[in-house]
Amino acid sequence: MTKDARLNAFCSTEVLDCFQSIVHESEIWKPDPYDVESIHSHAREVFERLLNQIKDERAGTGKIWLLKGESGAGKTHLMRVFRNRLHETGYGYFSYMQMTSAESNYPRYILRQTLDSLEKPYVDDPTGSVTGLMRLSRALVEERRAVSRQEQQKLCEAEMGIDEVIEFVDKLAYQLVNLEEYKKVDRDLLRALLFLQRDEVEFKSNVMKYLRCEDISERDRQWIGMMPALTADDDPQRLLQGLGCLIWALDAGVLVLCLDQLEYMYQDNADSAQRFRNAVQSVNALVSHCPRLLVLVSCLEDYYAPLRNQLSQSDIDRIEHDPRPTRLNAILEREATEALIARRLEVLYDFSAVEFDNKTPLYPFPDGVLDALAGLRVRDILNRCRELREQSIMTQQPPVLNGLTGGKPPDPDDPDDELFFDWEQRWNDFLVQATLPPPDNDNDMQQVLVQALNHCTDELSSYHVSAQPAKGGITLAISTHEQTPASSFVGLCNKSAIGGALGKQLREVEVAAAGKPLIIARSTAFPSNPNTKIAQQIVQLISQGVKRVVIEDSDWRAMTAMQAFKAQHLGSSGFAGWLAASQPLSLRPALKTILGLEELSNPDNSGVSGNTDNTGKPNHPEPIPIPIPSDKTLIQLGQSRGFKPVPVTLDKDDLTRHAAFLGGSGSGKTTLALNIIEQLLQQGIPALLIDRKGDLSSYAKLFQATQAADMASEKDDNPALQRFLAQIDVALYTPGDERGRSLGISIILKGMGELPTNEREQMAAYAALALGGMMNYKPQGPTKTRLAILNKAIFVLAELSMGLQIGLDDLIDFIANQNSELIYAIGQLETRHFKKLVEDLETLRLLNGKLFTEQRESLDCETLLGLGSQQQPGRTRLSIISTLSLGHDANVLFWVSQLLLELGRYARRQPSNQLQCVVLFDEADLYLPATGKPATKEPLENLLRRARSAGIGLMLATQSPGDLDYKSRDQISNWFLGKIK
Repeated sequence: MTKDARLNAFCSTEVLDCFQSIVHESEIWKPDPYDVESIHSHAREVFERLLNQIKDERAGTGKIWLLKGESGAGKTHLMRVFRNRLHETGYGYFSYMQMTSAESNYPRYILRQTLDSLEKPYVDDPTGSVTGLMRLSRALVEERRAVSRQEQQKLCEAEMGIDEVIEFVDKLAYQLVNLEEYKKVDRDLLRALLFLQRDEVEFKSNVMKYLRCEDISERDRQWIGMMPALTADDDPQRLLQGLGCLIWALDAGVLVLCLDQLEYMYQDNADSAQRFRNAVQSVNALVSHCPRLLVLVSCLEDYYAPLRNQLSQSDIDRIEHDPRPTRLNAILEREATEALIARRLEVLYDFSAVEFDNKTPLYPFPDGVLDALAGLRVRDILNRCRELREQSIMTQQPPVLNGLTGGKPPDPDDPDDELFFDWEQRWNDFLVQATLPPPDNDNDMQQVLVQALNHCTDELSSYHVSAQPAKGGITLAISTHEQTPASSFVGLCNKSAIGGALGKQLREVEVAAAGKPLIIARSTAFPSNPNTKIAQQIVQLISQGVKRVVIEDSDWRAMTAMQAFKAQHLGSSGFAGWLAASQPLSLRPALKTILGLEELSNPDNSGVSGNTDNTGKPNHPEPIPIPIPSDKTLIQLGQSRGFKPVPVTLDKDDLTRHAAFLGGSGSGKTTLALNIIEQLLQQGIPALLIDRKGDLSSYAKLFQATQAADMASEKDDNPALQRFLAQIDVALYTPGDERGRSLGISIILKGMGELPTNEREQMAAYAALALGGMMNYKPQGPTKTRLAILNKAIFVLAELSMGLQIGLDDLIDFIANQNSELIYAIGQLETRHFKKLVEDLETLRLLNGKLFTEQRESLDCETLLGLGSQQQPGRTRLSIISTLSLGHDANVLFWVSQLLLELGRYARRQPSNQLQCVVLFDEADLYLPATGKPATKEPLENLLRRARSAGIGLMLATQSPGDLDYKSRDQISNWFLGKIK
């Protein structure tokens, strides 16, 4: 692309505000496309280390971690990074809240904010992700040791009266608490989450009142089996502890509570000081009783000192030790400033389908821009860049510095920023104190939703929203100053799917829409089984362009509260500006879908592009050394230096905690790794080696040649060598090269459809990201929608395949035929996106078909490790996979990502507390780089954690510790260092 194309994107008003400097709460729940991992890297490493410590079964208490820094240093941005890291990996659940001085019972405030957080989509997915709360509920009914598939289906779909439902839920709860992991979880909490599987609105609304520790009338308690309302002062604390225990029992997960902007607690009066002490003591008590809890506390550095003075020494010790506080530096180094700006320009150009040029990463900013921005805070840098871009939008020319100079101390906070944060706090406090209950019938819901939609006009400066009540729903018109209104109809459909009531209601709102685009809104989840009659009815509607949306309990509460808040403050200074900047209602996922805001800025682009080839001449490893270990539990590494050298050994089971081999070319790292592997082979432990450059393939050929020569010789010169060669079964695989021993690869791995839903979702996401990478798809930007559909197609097809081998052709046909289960799964997306996705997949098949053709041997751990039917008596398998013939890095990353998923499957099915195999990744920096996010990165990080309890030792070889992502380092216990250049 020419520079003019980049300048056009930079000067366009129709693309992203890529230099926004403030992170709003609504953005916490979405991945940050602008994140630069090298900025605040120390804090990121601390977060990873704390997660690992808390996930350790030996952890006795939770942790409190204090983050301090200047205003504009990026504290809230890091909270966003941590939240998305936790959820993308499935490691736990994240709760975000701003500190407040308006609440006297802080556990109640934390609990309610946590429930609001759990009602957000668990991951950002255009197809409509399940909420965190429903993900917990779903995992509970998929606990196959206590709940059978038939029992799950009965709970979710069977037509039962209230008393029958209650009796059945009681039965399932008793079955769950009989499992060891659930003995510490309150049975009523289990019952509450089980009730959420019923699609009647009454169950959900009363469960939410129970979970929020609100008073419940006796009539409403009948819907939840007369469970007592939790209104005592200590009930919120106990329920929070119960949630933490449940998250650990279900997923071995961590609950992370983020208490942002501690400075809002600071007020110079005795009452405020006492509330602050109560808040800190409540957090300390939570951490003491919940070992799987991490509390992040964020505070402006200047405010922490006076707040600290209000605490006892005991409370200070708990906050400031294990771990120690982390200070965020607001002033960036020159290199970090360049990375910050370049990343935002890269996203801007990608969004505009313009190629980013690494040689001129800051174009069209002038050469002196880094000097002009030196000494400024992160927020100031972004604000200055935004000013320069606005200048270019006005002039349609590259920006001019206009005397902007660096080296100055940070400017004081903009008064408008201070006013914005003040209104954020007022709204937060008002929500805390709001006592109005959410609407509980269709008429009240209609009224609240109409007022909320009309209110959105004040939040959306470019759009006018007009909503009017109508029979069965709401008529909606959205317009801009230049366009005529676009009309639609919102149908409220809260009837139960069981018994046909919802089907009848859907037909009624379809008639009421009178040809207008229809959005069906519901306060509880839509039926989950795509094979039911009601699901097929919904599929037909979706095929006609109908959208569906779930309005959560927290959404209704926010809409109700906004009516009263707006009545109090309309006309106040800064209120209108805060509404437009924060958009507290219109950015909620449900209202965003109803208003169609996602579609207003979602261009599409096309094309399949590859990456450059990696080539290199193989280096031939040294001849095979034959170690003779004296103790079969020990690996001989060598001898120490000194007057009296002593043997250096390693217990072989220590390798289950993985190993890294670091050193430049010729340092001997590969020789040491192979020495260890050969000793393990002698002890009957199979090994799998992944070869990027051909070195290890040469090793395999040398191995095979030595075996052949030994067999041809009649001499018995080296009996130890002969015994060793006789017991090793060497297999050299060359995927992508039909002349060698190839391996067939399936888009959907064997057994994927049998996994619990949460794990199947994660594996489908990994597989889609890897396959999408071969088509240059990215999680953000124009290809995001197609990547989301590809993800859902793999997820649904895995369940339907019933263990059959699924290839690329099967996937293409499944999408091209617009399977009804897939249409049901894509939620709010339109089927028009299918055509471009199928075209891209067909292009991929034509260009890389050899990777997906069926082979005699398939990618399978039993095959690679020489186990099961592949096992040869008395022989141990050494398998080497050469990726040289796969071509582009994107192809290699796809292939290795599938291998990692297969290793993860094996780890789940064959756990062991002793070493059962090792896997060596040569040149591992490609798969787990320090920066960037290739398709192999998250699966390999996940495997590093999971393989520890499966007896699988991962061995990573690379040139420098800086080559590997910092998040992996805590998972590797054995480090072998050679000469590092």
